[in-house]
Amino acid sequence: MAQFPRAKEARIFKDNAVTGDFVRLSATAAAIVDTPIFQRLRHLKQLGMTEYVYPTATHTRFVHSLGVAHRAKEFALKLWQKQPELQLTDSDLIVLEVAGLCHDIGHGPFSHSFQTELVPKLLPPGQTWEHEAMSCLLVDHICQQYNIDLCLDEQTRVKDLIAGDRVAAVADWTGKEWQFDIVANKRNGLDVDKLDYLKRDSHGAVELTTSDTFSFLYENMRVINGEVCFRTSVRSVVQEVYSARAKLHEFVYTHPVAKAVEYMVTDALLLVADELRILDALRDPERFVNLHDAIILLVENSSSQTPGMQAAQELLRRLRHRDIYKHCGSADVQREKVSSFLNVKEEEILEHQDPAAAVTLTARDIRVHNLKIDYTTQHENPLKHVGFYVNDSDQHPHQSTDNPFAPGTFITRQVRVYLVRLCDSSEEKRQYQQAVQHAFDVWSRKVLRTEFVMSPAKSTVTASARKRAHPSSSQHGATAATSEFRRPAEAAAADGEAGEDAEDVAVLSQNGPPAKKGLLFAQQ
Repeated sequence: MAQFPRAKEARIFKDNAVTGDFVRLSATAAAIVDTPIFQRLRHLKQLGMTEYVYPTATHTRFVHSLGVAHRAKEFALKLWQKQPELQLTDSDLIVLEVAGLCHDIGHGPFSHSFQTELVPKLLPPGQTWEHEAMSCLLVDHICQQYNIDLCLDEQTRVKDLIAGDRVAAVADWTGKEWQFDIVANKRNGLDVDKLDYLKRDSHGAVELTTSDTFSFLYENMRVINGEVCFRTSVRSVVQEVYSARAKLHEFVYTHPVAKAVEYMVTDALLLVADELRILDALRDPERFVNLHDAIILLVENSSSQTPGMQAAQELLRRLRHRDIYKHCGSADVQREKVSSFLNVKEEEILEHQDPAAAVTLTARDIRVHNLKIDYTTQHENPLKHVGFYVNDSDQHPHQSTDNPFAPGTFITRQVRVYLVRLCDSSEEKRQYQQAVQHAFDVWSRKVLRTEFVMSPAKSTVTASARKRAHPSSSQHGATAATSEFRRPAEAAAADGEAGEDAEDVAVLSQNGPPAKKGLLFAQQ
């Protein structure tokens, strides 16, 4: 197989964050990199507003996309070297590389919060928008506008791999179905996109994995019956990939302070969405290229005098001074209730206000975050969807879920509440925070039957307030008021960034801190 016959002007990058290796792109991939649509990724932080908690988490989707392109090609070549019967072609390599390169070009600003928090409030009822579909639209646009060296069949296959749906695939994948497991693996989630962002994101925030993870898996995999399978001896490594993802969601992606900042930015953009024509950009590639994280600078520096722009600028001004929405507490949903638990609305919390409180809350004063963290397969053990083999001669993969290090549950749910009312004085903020914490505490005890509410250590819910709410359980209330939670070392170090929200930093888990630097994964 001649390697990259079209690569007349290949390009090399040094990837210091993940492997330290050189990333070699084909001429086709390099041509895509040199388009405005791809260069836009330089202005999209991979972790959105997480840098407000972890100041070094500032890497971009640009470098992540380069890494995924490189690893997609590397992954396929490793399999082909072991199994020449896979008949990997130059076209296959180009398609896999470009799919890895372009899988995130449809992302909006501020990571996933744009798609989950802002866009649903802009679209008409019944309509949806997903960044994967936008990525596919932009692939067509790039190829048409910039004369990219991809034939129509290759473009179609690139889009099929980005979508990741074998059943809905448009191109003919007969004998090559295994390639769907490389970039966007919808079968079990174990793909090079995940392997890259787990390492890259933890490098910027809390160290959870090392580059050895790649070599462990790359050296112990093969294709069986159209699926990428792994040797039984690396079962624990596969399990820890899922565990690392869950830990990153817990300690980084859904960090309560980062989430508070996301809510503020989302609210600011919602105020000016019509003026900035954000919805139009979701349908027009030419407009979409200018939709990136710097949009908040556009808002801050705007001379517009519209009420929406003025209100948005005030929100962002407060954000710059770290006068952010206040995380008031969190409560875990009991394991036996997780499967049937419905999302909580703000009005449900407000029903439990203290009538004797100094202030009265409205639904606009609080925000409820219904948090769900799973191992990519909802309630199931993800290993049920991973094929394993013992010897290279095995012709039929088997599932191996008997792992002593596997967690007791594969999905957790938590309810959080935030005070989003912007108060003009510390006393006013204290009164509203106390009112929110009281209502949330009463709700969680009545609905979740929890023994305590995981509120920040400096809770303003007083013992007398708890006694009024629960006269028959004063001992129970005292336990809740005095409970302390272990905090990750990384979170403690971040207190300097947190300001008055220092007590909010990473109080999510009772399982202890993430892995220390240098370990492959944390064992619980």
